[in-house]
Amino acid sequence: MPYPREAKRDDLFTRITISFVLIAVAMIFVSISSNGGIKYAAIKAFPKHSDGHVDEVEIATDGTMLAIHYSFTDAVSNTFTGSTYPNVYSKNKEYQSGDSIELVYSGLFPELNELRSKLETNAMDFYFMAAALSAMLLLTTFIFWNFGKLTKMRKEDRYY
Repeated sequence: MPYPREAKRDDLFTRITISFVLIAVAMIFVSISSNGGIKYAAIKAFPKHSDGHVDEVEIATDGTMLAIHYSFTDAVSNTFTGSTYPNVYSKNKEYQSGDSIELVYSGLFPELNELRSKLETNAMDFYFMAAALSAMLLLTTFIFWNFGKLTKMRKEDRYY
């Protein structure tokens, strides 16, 4: 005959196990979206604007742009370089080597920079990253809450 407290304890262990699996899935989402998400958050928190110039444009054999390499100078006259990869699904401006471009960068971390016209494409990465981090925090809290219930049940079992 099954013992009802054992079934409840098994349920708590199952909740903890499922929470760990969901945290692993959330970690995958964070790792996928962190590059654009961190860049977007840092730039939106401390935005600075600069004009730069295109150093090199990588072009595929079919004539589409693969990468744009650029350089710019920040407010304290430090020179930084960066590169961006055009979105293949949208119409992009054709850049040539030596063209002037508008850039936005983080005031605290100037190495986090992006073309001004392309910054908003990183917003979705930020939202996915923030949602996954929030889910991880919520699931971790849920795990500790379940461990607390398990500990309480074990203490009660001593005198049950």
